[in-house]
Amino acid sequence: MSVYKTNEYNFIFIEYIVVVSVIYKPNSCYIYFQAWLLLACVLLMFFNACILAPRLVGTMIRMFQLETGSGIAYKVGFCDRTELKKNPEYSNCYTKFRVYHSISGVANLVTMGCNLTYMYYLACLSTNFKWTS
Repeated sequence: MSVYKTNEYNFIFIEYIVVVSVIYKPNSCYIYFQAWLLLACVLLMFFNACILAPRLVGTMIRMFQLETGSGIAYKVGFCDRTELKKNPEYSNCYTKFRVYHSISGVANLVTMGCNLTYMYYLACLSTNFKWTS
């Protein structure tokens, strides 16, 4: 199963939970907070998968093409890129790659934090559950 398929399943699952939460129309502010957390997860996953990932991959491919042209693409281990970093196109691609990769990592961490907070609220809900007869 690819990463994109997993993100697609997460996206569908979270959308389902948000829709059910809105239809349920709860009175508790905690459930609204959970819905906002899940909405933030959906938006960040969409931003990461549909906007950042294509740019990140495109930049990475262009960097690989420039590395192949210079002959260092297939070297294993440490290689000297001082000559390559003097090339303004490679330097620009490398900077873009680092920025996109950093933003993607932060988006993943925020999404994970939102999901963990949501799971915490679910755990609190399940421990306070009481049967009514």
